[in-house]
Amino acid sequence: HIHHILTFSFYLTMTDNEEFALTNVSCLDASKNPHPISTGIGFLDHMIDQLNSHAQVGVSVTVVAKKAASDGESSNEMMNGDKSSLVNRYADEDQSVILGSVGAALGRELRNIIYKEPGAGGGEGASRTSSRFCCPLDEALVECVLSANNTNNNINKIEEGRLIKFTLPPYGKYPANTGRSKIGSLQTSCVETFFSSLAKSSGVDISLAKVRGDNGHHVVESAFKAFSRALRNLIDGTDTNEYDSSGYQ
Repeated sequence: HIHHILTFSFYLTMTDNEEFALTNVSCLDASKNPHPISTGIGFLDHMIDQLNSHAQVGVSVTVVAKKAASDGESSNEMMNGDKSSLVNRYADEDQSVILGSVGAALGRELRNIIYKEPGAGGGEGASRTSSRFCCPLDEALVECVLSANNTNNNINKIEEGRLIKFTLPPYGKYPANTGRSKIGSLQTSCVETFFSSLAKSSGVDISLAKVRGDNGHHVVESAFKAFSRALRNLIDGTDTNEYDSSGYQ
């Protein structure tokens, strides 16, 4: 059941005045999307893919250099080079701009699924106003709570969402007292930027609380899985508010 597929591009400026574009940005209320996830940050691609698996939302987004976009280079052509370097092609950039822009773009797409427009196959917004999911990954456990701002049932007047709580850092026990600054090529300091931007543009308040976790990789993946499951429940109107994480310490 496909509610929306929207594709658009916009430009963002990164450090050293190097410009990038986001293309093929779409979220489908379906488990498959014909376009790839290719942000140039391999671990971020893996995390966004959790929406496909655990929210049953088909996501696509590609980040390309503005020159490649202006030259008409397609994402398929871009991928014909050395795959390892292409997967992590923005490993050394200031990733806060990329993660913020990708989060904002996906949030705008998810907004159209969460707050279904009358006459577009949906009802008058999300059927429940909140959702909660606590998702383990090995030793890690993160709880996600989502709250929809749909009191006026008008998709054009939904208030901006907020990142209410974010307690994932430090990302693991090692290095001692600091946790990991990178997972693969992903700068962990930018994970909060991603969710903050997604919350703002989607019109959904997000809380992500680490219950436990010694491995930074597991903590971040647990957070994306918990968010994805909570999102699916919010879309479907499933009641998941009968527990809290206090018993899982």
